[in-house]
Amino acid sequence: MPSTAPRRALTAAAFGFTVLFVTSCSAGQDRAAPRQAPAANAAQKPVAASATSTATTPADDPALAEVDGSDNLTLRVTGAQRSRGGKWLTLRGTITNAGRSHFYGTNKWRGDFRNLAKSPQSVAGATIVDEASAKRYYVLRDTTGLCLCTTHIQRVEAGKSLPFTAQFPAPPADSAELGFQLPGFPVATFTMGG
Repeated sequence: MPSTAPRRALTAAAFGFTVLFVTSCSAGQDRAAPRQAPAANAAQKPVAASATSTATTPADDPALAEVDGSDNLTLRVTGAQRSRGGKWLTLRGTITNAGRSHFYGTNKWRGDFRNLAKSPQSVAGATIVDEASAKRYYVLRDTTGLCLCTTHIQRVEAGKSLPFTAQFPAPPADSAELGFQLPGFPVATFTMGG
């Protein structure tokens, strides 16, 4: 009868790799900004936004822009910051559910790109509209195709808000008025600060 020791060792190794892989893929966090030296990047890192709803209310953060969508949802742009080198734009916001039931239709927010499986339940479908230069900017992706944005958004709980972050190529520095659009919402127009 053949020994089962090699088979057990192989099974244990496969299980260990699976645990390591799942642990390293921390769901519900934003992807990091494009890599730079730590000192130059320290003031520019996006704030990690959990993909779980919080008790945040619209009065918690001042809004650069606010638009209402369907299903009692409100989208607020709460921050827009260019990187120090001016190459990308980090946008922060919240989606608030003022309804009495949880909202589960988050799949439409990821857009309809071919590599959707790489950015599941995310805001990868968001765009920045620059009417002055007649251009639209899409969410940046890393070398594996995963968006540099909040992922694993399963729902927006009733009466709560969900924070999100997304990074885009930066429009020209003289484009002060920009629009943020997420599928299911109208364009949220905001003005960039100096």
